[in-house]
Amino acid sequence: MALPRLSGTELATAFQQLRPEGRVLPMSGNPERAGTASFSDCVPLLDKPFSARDLVRRVREVLDAPAPGALA
Repeated sequence: MALPRLSGTELATAFQQLRPEGRVLPMSGNPERAGTASFSDCVPLLDKPFSARDLVRRVREVLDAPAPGALA
């Protein structure tokens, strides 16, 4: 979640303002954040390293969840 000009959270927020129905799966390779950080209450951070199986499972979870900007 480290970028040169803004944080990953700021990038995800800007993306979701442009595309409210968009999905975000944040990930980090920072060992200090492992297992403790999240982008939001409903999207936990995917810590690196992760297996292909873990990535596929998490992508499926994000796609199956209601989109943040979706109408209920």
